[in-house]
Amino acid sequence: MKKIIRNCITIIISIGLFGFVYLISMIFCSSDQNKWNILTSVSTAFVAISVIFLYFQLKLSRDISIADFVMRIDEYFDSEKLVEIRKRIAKIGLKNNSESFDCLEILDFFEKIAYLEREGLISLDAIDEMWGYWIVRYWIVCRSCVNSYRKKMKDNSYYLLTEEMVERLIFLGNKKSKLANKKIKNKKVCKEAEEFYERLKIDGQLEEFIKEENSL
Repeated sequence: MKKIIRNCITIIISIGLFGFVYLISMIFCSSDQNKWNILTSVSTAFVAISVIFLYFQLKLSRDISIADFVMRIDEYFDSEKLVEIRKRIAKIGLKNNSESFDCLEILDFFEKIAYLEREGLISLDAIDEMWGYWIVRYWIVCRSCVNSYRKKMKDNSYYLLTEEMVERLIFLGNKKSKLANKKIKNKKVCKEAEEFYERLKIDGQLEEFIKEENSL
């Protein structure tokens, strides 16, 4: 980031010096009226070019920063620490995980991703491509833990961002992008999500997922 800003300043100064030299040469070769017109034109052009250049450089810097941040998240997801947590959750499976600290640990991770998506720092499409498969399935595996924790804390807002993100990820996967982009609670979205959860259990996909994670 600092390097990009330094480059921006260097290029803007270079443009300024070039403009200054050009301006001086034109002033000495022109009448008084033309001198003023040239001065105004060159000044306006310099400001416009500088602003446009700075805008694109800052946008590029932001995109690079977000991309770097996404890669760091992905590295953490595949880190030794989180892989061990995933394996422990998989060993427990759907049974006796209502008090699992490991479930809360991975849900905290997903909640951070959901927060970044809500703030517009990462798109739902990117989340789906990078971690959607795991987020949806771990949410199903850890739901009893979420329900238990909400009762214990007497607050149903815990992991609500993750829950809503999971519902929209399911719709995104089903090519229902119009509903997938809605961030408000929707009864139809919830109903479709529940049906998807049941299908995963019935057709054995969830069991297969648990086996995959257990063998990491």
